[in-house]
Amino acid sequence: MMLIGGAYILPESPRLFLGRGQQERALKSIATLNDCKMDDPLTQEVLEELEDAVRGEMKMARLHGSNASVSVP
Repeated sequence: MMLIGGAYILPESPRLFLGRGQQERALKSIATLNDCKMDDPLTQEVLEELEDAVRGEMKMARLHGSNASVSVP
């Protein structure tokens, strides 16, 4: 029951947004999760780290022949 309630309170995953190419929404989600503003250095740092991680995952998926349909600018 708590999980269902939490789904409505918590923002969507920034990683999910980045995988869909929605950087602005990812940035907003990161700021919300960290209780800071979108232009906060922490928000920018987390965004860059997640972008690198998603790019790495996409590269591994391509190397292993996955048909993953995610993109990061």
